[in-house]
Amino acid sequence: MSTSAIAPAVSSAVLSTEVGLTMSSREIAELTEKEHKHVIRDIETMITSIEKDGPDLSHQENSMGYVRHKDARGYTSSIDLTQDLTYNLMLGYDAARRLKVVRRWMELERGAVPTTEPKRVRRPSVLSVFRSGKEIARLAGFDETQASLRAARYCEKKCGENPLELMGITYQPAVGQVTYLLATEIGERLGLGTGRIAAMAANKAMQRHGYQTKDDRDRWQPTAKGCALAKLDEANRKHSSGTAQAWHWHPDLVAALRADLDAEKATAPFARTPEAVS
Repeated sequence: MSTSAIAPAVSSAVLSTEVGLTMSSREIAELTEKEHKHVIRDIETMITSIEKDGPDLSHQENSMGYVRHKDARGYTSSIDLTQDLTYNLMLGYDAARRLKVVRRWMELERGAVPTTEPKRVRRPSVLSVFRSGKEIARLAGFDETQASLRAARYCEKKCGENPLELMGITYQPAVGQVTYLLATEIGERLGLGTGRIAAMAANKAMQRHGYQTKDDRDRWQPTAKGCALAKLDEANRKHSSGTAQAWHWHPDLVAALRADLDAEKATAPFARTPEAVS
């Protein structure tokens, strides 16, 4: 809505006569849910019909009753209509569209601030977004594993949820490969606890038996012995968005560590030493 001076349809000059309230073709398009170019077309048709078959609009306070706005190239960008021209335009629209425009005029006359009805935001399909993200990652050169992780992050940004995290999938093996394990999973398979406790126990066991050590930044790194069983890969973060690099271990390490731990128990301090046979 606007209060503006009125100009002839064929000129961009603004007359000094004020006509009061007007409604923009853009607001009409929004209220009636029609494309703006179609509203402009309808207005042009109406104006042509009025000027051709009926009296002109010069009696309306020496104006044509509308204002034509043009862009830098000289094309019509919008048209403001007075109330009577707006209602006249609405006669060609269906009842539901006419009612919306009439109610908006009533708000304007009461001095209401222009408002728009909140539009219902439809969230895109998680599955379609995940597929799109994965295809984009593939085109960018990522392998199947990395493409899935990046598709999950893409889905989180677009849909507000990470499908892999919701399914409890924190890591995906590459096609044709065995599933490498995190320290947590190794500890749980060895019966060392669950969650964080299992991870701490497994890391310490791998350190004691020479599979990994800590570097100068206090991060776990595989030793020469552990390199054959370790692989650095990405996993989804548990307590924040995105991924982080972490060492994953071949499941063969579980059997090797179990044997090491059994041997460790057998030689534990204060274990009873069998007496020599005389």
